[in-house]
Amino acid sequence: MVRKVAAFFTKERSTGRSIHLRSVNKRLCEATGFSHATVSKILGCSLDNKQNEQLPTFPTFKSFETRRRSSVVPVAYVRHIRFALNSLYRRRETPTTDSIMQELIDCKVPWNWSRTTLYKFMKRNGFSFKRKSFHEEIRVNKRIIAQRESFISKLRLFRNTEKRTVFYLDETWLNKNMSPIRGYWYDDNNVGGFPVQSGVGERAIVAHIGSSRTGFVDGCLLMFKSSDRKSAFHNYGDVDDECDRYHGDMNSSIFLHWMQSIVIPKLPSGSVIVMDRASYHLKFSNVWYPPKSSFTRYQLITYVLQRGYRFGIQGSGKNTTLEHCLPRQELNELLHISEETIANTDKLLAVHKVTKKRIFEIAQEMKKKVKYEIESLCEDKGIRVLLLPVHHPELNPIEKTWARMKQSVRKRNVTFSLNACLKYAQEAFSSVTATDWKSIEAKCIAMESVYMHDHDDHVRI
Repeated sequence: MVRKVAAFFTKERSTGRSIHLRSVNKRLCEATGFSHATVSKILGCSLDNKQNEQLPTFPTFKSFETRRRSSVVPVAYVRHIRFALNSLYRRRETPTTDSIMQELIDCKVPWNWSRTTLYKFMKRNGFSFKRKSFHEEIRVNKRIIAQRESFISKLRLFRNTEKRTVFYLDETWLNKNMSPIRGYWYDDNNVGGFPVQSGVGERAIVAHIGSSRTGFVDGCLLMFKSSDRKSAFHNYGDVDDECDRYHGDMNSSIFLHWMQSIVIPKLPSGSVIVMDRASYHLKFSNVWYPPKSSFTRYQLITYVLQRGYRFGIQGSGKNTTLEHCLPRQELNELLHISEETIANTDKLLAVHKVTKKRIFEIAQEMKKKVKYEIESLCEDKGIRVLLLPVHHPELNPIEKTWARMKQSVRKRNVTFSLNACLKYAQEAFSSVTATDWKSIEAKCIAMESVYMHDHDDHVRI
């Protein structure tokens, strides 16, 4: 019976008219599907009884009985509105509801409805009003799309085909004055909460690595105060002097030292490390760095000689000698390099006849695949390094664990001590199990599927 009544109301809405509004019995019969006799029996009276007309009815008005829905905007107007919206963007004007309606009028589109009708029509037909972030803009960049597809394809190959263990690595921060984001409960006298100091206070750097098979890797947690440069490795032996030249935050020296001495020895052979493209992750190897157009002539010559290219230095006349191209000290260095590399190449060319532009072109041709220090450290153990695409933290499960850890620290941080925050963070990491990692990684895998199928869905203006 409920379905019949619902169908009755739906019919009224679609037609825009109320059925038998002046007679309760007839309206009941139409809505429930019961016969007149059944309705009369239930109500204790006959349809022919005059009392039937005295039963209470809904207040009616003539205009309500004959009311019609106002004229609906044709769907064909979507095309005109889209054209007006894009026209405003092409003129570098910020579109509003008023400016869109004015643009329709200027384009001689017969718009006979109000501003509110235009707003509702746009919302109903897929137009939206929202903020546009930098992340949305960069994710539809062709270079980033290619980067993302390459990353997901390689990751699926390692994870599904080769059955390798995938470890996810990242860094984050903790502040001394962290407190619950949503605040505290207060009583009816406005008493409650904990006294919070102004500002964020001292900061600590946190780095960790984990996977769905192991959870967080035991013994790989790195935490140190941002102002204490050497505290990062006070338990791991001496620190390279290069760490002292930085100002305490994470840098390539600390990161590579942590990876080489702590992380890599604890990972199984043949595993995969996924990390983002932070600058301190991507330190070039001394031999594998790419040439730059800002290199001097001497730097370019040195670059190509180190990679086996051979410039001829013999010729007739003093203009064909290398002494007129470079100072004596630099010449001796280059000659020493040349003697070591002459057996590896048969290319002969007088360096004094080669312009800097041509030497740069040679360097570009001889440029090997770019290689980073972290890749060199992992090669000996057969570990592969896979870099996340730019601005895609949702593909790294460890980002979700940071949120859980910080939420736990915020709830427990009532003394506002950085040492206490670090202690709470350690306990939070210990509570994250391999099962938790699997559930988080499953969401990232689902996002991978979305990107691989919907990467062509660009954001429409």
